[in-house]
Amino acid sequence: LWKRGCDFAHGTGHGVGSYLAVHEGPQRIARTGTEKLLAGMMLSNEPGYYKEGAYGIRIENLILVTPAEPIEGGDIPMHGFETLTLAPIDKRLVRSDLLTRDELHWLDQYHA
Repeated sequence: LWKRGCDFAHGTGHGVGSYLAVHEGPQRIARTGTEKLLAGMMLSNEPGYYKEGAYGIRIENLILVTPAEPIEGGDIPMHGFETLTLAPIDKRLVRSDLLTRDELHWLDQYHA
């Protein structure tokens, strides 16, 4: 989005509950998020964009916070994400002529 001069004001992810609430914290991926993400935490990963009065799109998957290899010369522990669920993207709704080569590659890899 930033390459196109766009941004979004909503959070990208939140903790996920089982029997309590769908939005369960305290962990979240948002500008206002202050809780440290720790290995073993499960979150939603839902980047999206909404063009006012025109359309909106959001992809939602679940991810698990995992330990990552340390960065050479780094002095803090690092984490990464393991994708737990993949919701398929209906390619019939995608204008592939508007995508870059990298974006097309990402879409193909997503469904591989």
